[in-house]
Order: sequence, then C-alpha cells, then structure tokens
Amino acid sequence: MEDMEVQQDAEQTRRIRLVKAKMITITSRELGRKGEKVVNKLREAPETEEGLRNTVRDCRKLISLTIDEKMGKQLENICLKLLDER
Repeated sequence: MEDMEVQQDAEQTRRIRLVKAKMITITSRELGRKGEKVVNKLREAPETEEGLRNTVRDCRKLISLTIDEKMGKQLENICLKLLDER
C-alpha cells in the first residue's frame, strides 16, 4: 500500500514539474524580455498544485500591473488550463 502511495506522489510531482516547465516556456515566449520577473517567479514557485495556482495568480497581477492586463488574464487562463489537465 505504501509503495502505491509513494508511486502516486512521484507521478504527481513529475506532472507538476512538467506543467511548471510548460508554464515557464509559454510565459517566456509570450512576454519575452519584459517577462523576466514573471518567469523567475514561476521558476521559484513551489512544486505543488496549490503553490503553482497561487503563483499563477500572483503572476497575473504582476503582468497586469507592469505589462498588460489582458495579457495577464490570458496567461493565467492558459496556465490554469495546464494545471487542470489530467
């Protein structure tokens, strides 16, 4: 039973890391040099679903304040969709 839980935790961690990498790639591509702070914030995000959700919300606020509100909302939606995929 414990082995199965450990395996599920490892799979969840791998999934979160993959989603985080996709978020970083998309954000970097969409924002370019203007998004360096946002990309760094994503890189430093905890590798948990809750941690990434909170970081995505913070990134949207940062993008909205410093770059473009519409872009902030778009990237938030994209990132949350990635998290919701199973």
